Amino acid sequence: MARIYLVALVALSLACSAEESQAPTEKAARTAPSQESADGGAPVIEAVEISPAEPTVADGLTVAVQVQDPDLDSIDVELEWFVNGASFNITEPNLEPYQFRKGDRVRVVVWASDGIHEVTEESEAVVIENSPPRITSFELTPKNPMSTDMIEVKVSASDVDGDSYRYEYRWLLNNQLIPGETGSRLVSSKLKRSVKVTGQVRALDEDEASDWVTSHPVKVSNAPPKIASQPNYELSGPTQYSYQMQVADPDGDLPLKYELISGPPGMEISTTAGFVSWTIQPGTSGKFPVELAVSDPFGGLASQKYQLEVDWRDAEASDPAPVDPEDEAEFDAESDPANAAHDRDITRPSTDYEADEEMEDSEQEFEDQEGEAEEEF
Repeated sequence: MARIYLVALVALSLACSAEESQAPTEKAARTAPSQESADGGAPVIEAVEISPAEPTVADGLTVAVQVQDPDLDSIDVELEWFVNGASFNITEPNLEPYQFRKGDRVRVVVWASDGIHEVTEESEAVVIENSPPRITSFELTPKNPMSTDMIEVKVSASDVDGDSYRYEYRWLLNNQLIPGETGSRLVSSKLKRSVKVTGQVRALDEDEASDWVTSHPVKVSNAPPKIASQPNYELSGPTQYSYQMQVADPDGDLPLKYELISGPPGMEISTTAGFVSWTIQPGTSGKFPVELAVSDPFGGLASQKYQLEVDWRDAEASDPAPVDPEDEAEFDAESDPANAAHDRDITRPSTDYEADEEMEDSEQEFEDQEGEAEEEF
């Protein structure tokens, strides 16, 4: 008794969309359906099976055929693939991947002959099932975040069926799931120095989801202090300059250390409080670059640069304004005692004696005028 097994692994590719026909092929139609001859020596096709039983577009198809002959005659076996009832024009026992579309119905028809008798059989049809989307790349950015950063997902996927898809996300801190965090971004309020952040993502089409994919973890590094104040450009006293730095550390690190990197001679800073002071010496003038720095215990450093400009000017005694020679001569004439009587109303007020004398003269002049008037009358 002879047995023939045809087994192969193959993948799928293009697709046909014709409806599957219930009629056998032309070759099958010309063959009598009975597998028994008058002498009982016809071959027997015991099995025709396609695997996998639930293929997807990305799967290869293989057909397994089991045949026997009662007379132990040699047997020739032929086969043909059908998609949606139409011949696929392939007679090999395997099919390459990506030849079909989701929903296609695939079957195989087999002929067996011992040279005298020919029999035929066909497989059960398999349906090309949905393929879930596949995550092709996934990472977190930035790769070296600080507690002030927002961590984002950078992901891409594909769907061999051409279906639309969406993403779902999960976040873990130190391998512990963060409840309620299902977006593509993790805000900085969730981050602390030294914690490890891991992201997970999967893609879903209308029918099913891909497996969860986990990113490489990223470790949150130390965030430097943040200087919130602006430099002071005003004096706090006649010769005093001061500036109080205002600093906050995102990680809450303490103590903070302050440092004067550069500045004018005599400028100082409190290393624990960040108070800058400078007594300006007489004669100081010019432009003075200033650089201040503050650091946390974990190496975080922030600096601030600015420039002060000083122009020292001593108060000087005022010189008398120059006098024109003509004005000086006129001034001398006015000062001459000989001219004093003429200009006294302008240059100085009258004394009491001079006022009485003027009044007596006025009264005498009035009496004379009055006497002349009586004589004329």
